[in-house]
Amino acid sequence: MEKPFCGVSCRPEETRAGRDTALMAKAGFNVVNAVLSPATTPAALGRLLEKAREQGLRALVTLPEGECPKRLLQTAAESDAVVGFRLAREEQREALSPYLGPGRFALCLPDAGTLDGADMALHAARARARGEYIAFGVPACGPRGELPSPGRLALAALTHLADGAKGVIFERFHSEIGGAYAPGLLGWDGRPGEIFEECQKAAGELSRLADRLSGLRKRVRSALLLSRPSRTLWDALYGPGSYDQHLRALAGSLYRLNVEFDILDDDAALENYDLIAAPALCAVSDGLLEALCAFVERGGGLIAGGRTGFTDEKLTPRTRAKTLTKLLGFTSPGTVEAQDALLRSRTVILPEGAALTGTVELLRPAGASVLITAAHPERGDLPAVTVNVYGRGKCAYLAASLPPEALDQTLDALLRALRIPLPGIRAPLLLRRARTNEGRDLIFFLNHSPHPHPLPFGGDLPPWGFQVRENGRTL
Repeated sequence: MEKPFCGVSCRPEETRAGRDTALMAKAGFNVVNAVLSPATTPAALGRLLEKAREQGLRALVTLPEGECPKRLLQTAAESDAVVGFRLAREEQREALSPYLGPGRFALCLPDAGTLDGADMALHAARARARGEYIAFGVPACGPRGELPSPGRLALAALTHLADGAKGVIFERFHSEIGGAYAPGLLGWDGRPGEIFEECQKAAGELSRLADRLSGLRKRVRSALLLSRPSRTLWDALYGPGSYDQHLRALAGSLYRLNVEFDILDDDAALENYDLIAAPALCAVSDGLLEALCAFVERGGGLIAGGRTGFTDEKLTPRTRAKTLTKLLGFTSPGTVEAQDALLRSRTVILPEGAALTGTVELLRPAGASVLITAAHPERGDLPAVTVNVYGRGKCAYLAASLPPEALDQTLDALLRALRIPLPGIRAPLLLRRARTNEGRDLIFFLNHSPHPHPLPFGGDLPPWGFQVRENGRTL
């Protein structure tokens, strides 16, 4: 992958190949994503790929969920327009291997879920793909078919590239009429409309910056740890979806603080990171526990919570927890109802009236210092947030789910205590960093807001606007 991809998805069987590929080229796209389905025929795919080649478009091919007919794969393999395949399932890679080679790749990636916000699925994909990923299915309109605000699609595209994607593929070219209300780049009358024009602006901006955006390298030093055994136990204890909700709360706070992060599986290597956040690690293997201890002991920062280490990976309660106690700096006999306990701190500025709901762990400090307490009506002041020194690093602990504003202020204080650099800029103004192939540093300022936003060096970014700076110079 060289210059960033910018394109759109379409179904070959619904495409008027000659006219539609000409419109894609007019929009400034450099790639078309052919989405295969049971209705796709080799003839329809062949026509689309041939017309794409004539228009100077490269092609990606998205495989269907089920088994892909061999004739379709052969049709794609015979076209020199095809540069990559998108797998629906990782198991499809083996069947596809005869058709791969120099200049062709295969990726198994989720759709981009939203125009803005912390896109957890893509952050996980970035970590797994080691940076070689594309943002497929970028929405071109609002969730109910609302037209995009001027400039918003260009902002979305550039945000994905600033996050490390090698390209963006908007979700659909044609408006779908067979069920859901799903506008595409072409209107219901089959003609280009406002969405097409906004995508045209996005493609134009990426083309203008293509030389600087090619081969960008990211160095993300923070990560959220996704534990599948913990999800199983947490959802059993607190209800389906509660684990993901807990994880998303911390992801959202990191996003608002402009802390870039990967999402790691619980068997991933930790040594490339300075911060690991594991907010609901209630089921953890001895091996992962040892890896986390070694990570902190070497100088890393760990944010834990959610009854960390309560069981092993087989969901068997852990009876010997000496290592865990040393890492966390406390013991805990269990949890109690929070009963709207008010949060208090001498060092963290908390929103007035911030209180705990749900449950809170009973922590008995054994070396950890208490950063925030909760005034429980029955049990007095309970430690709500602690920090423990372990080796050359520190482990912070959240004993309960904090309200969003209180969580933001708490994480700000914790990250400073853990020596994690903060940019001092908060969402909706996003700040992203990357490095070019030539070793030059780029800084992206991205205004995800319908209002002008002041820049730290003066001036305002317009609504849904962006600015890219290289060595202090605006590109």
